[in-house]
Amino acid sequence: MENGTMLRIEVNAKNSADKDHLLSDAVAKLIPAALKQREGILVTRTSHAEFTIEVDPQVPCGFTREKTSAAMSQ
Repeated sequence: MENGTMLRIEVNAKNSADKDHLLSDAVAKLIPAALKQREGILVTRTSHAEFTIEVDPQVPCGFTREKTSAAMSQ
């Protein structure tokens, strides 16, 4: 956290029905911090059920970008 502002959330989706809800909720929680910092949000899939959602300076403000970690590609 930076000055009490959440900048990163880890999500573990136990099933696909929960995944969309959990990811949407995490992104919604980070939007205020992203707008304050004039940055976007990056959603990274780190395993089949795990995701990291974070405010990222490489993503333009107002955008959400998705990626899969290199470990998932192997």
